[in-house]
Amino acid sequence: SLKLDITEGRLGEVMIFRICTPTFDEDFFLAHDLLPQGRENDWTQIFSFEIDLDMRDDPNAIEAIQQFSVMFQLVDIGVLEVDDELLEPVDPSVYTCFPAVHSLCISWPQADTIRVLEHPPPGSHSAETLIYPSLHTLSFMSSREWDEEEVDAIVDVLISRTEYGSPIQVLEIKSGAHPGMSQGVAQENLKTFGELVPTLYAS
Repeated sequence: SLKLDITEGRLGEVMIFRICTPTFDEDFFLAHDLLPQGRENDWTQIFSFEIDLDMRDDPNAIEAIQQFSVMFQLVDIGVLEVDDELLEPVDPSVYTCFPAVHSLCISWPQADTIRVLEHPPPGSHSAETLIYPSLHTLSFMSSREWDEEEVDAIVDVLISRTEYGSPIQVLEIKSGAHPGMSQGVAQENLKTFGELVPTLYAS
């Protein structure tokens, strides 16, 4: 599936949307047992567009992103990577632009952003439908120490999605470590995460 990578550009003046395709057919390699365990696929950019960062919470900008997503079939995006600072002030309805996301990576996540994954989408959506109903893999990337509110948010999301029947299968905590910590998360918290998901990666 395609990947959408949302980052800042021009010294924080714009949001850049990069659409990427797998460098090789991962499904083929996995089906034939040719992909080494733990090997991440490489991605090749095929298209990009940008909007002024000041417009990220403007209703017209949100509508434009939604229309662009439909026009270029970005509703089928399966992998989404985004920086929390770009999402935090955005209208939550932007999350519904990419309903097919099965793998989500958020860099520098805050508790409020994490908790969006705990609730049904805004608007007229059914209360039984979660944002990213197909979400299978959830990754967080941060080199700082996590606070209790953020850890609690992850636990609540894992529990809530399981109760809704859309459990997270793989949880990945990536990046820098501290003494006695992994990715800034205490070992006791990692143990809790591990009890709530079938697969946990911490590095």
